[in-house]
Amino acid sequence: MRSLRIAPLLVAIAICVLFALFGNSLVGESLGNWYGALDKPWFLVPLWAFYIVGAVYYVLFATVLYRILVHVDSRRGRATS
Repeated sequence: MRSLRIAPLLVAIAICVLFALFGNSLVGESLGNWYGALDKPWFLVPLWAFYIVGAVYYVLFATVLYRILVHVDSRRGRATS
């Protein structure tokens, strides 16, 4: 079993957090006002379900990015297995 590398893990988490903050800054408060004013169908998925899916998405994104960063060991940026 391989040990956990801290530097690639922190980089992967930081990149995911930055993407989440950037997306949130683009949307801002206008999404709440705009989305609240829409006429929604009866089969609408609750908003908390989207929060769970979004959290799972970012965790998977960080996991994949960490695995990529761990496998890129060469100074030239070539992936090694």
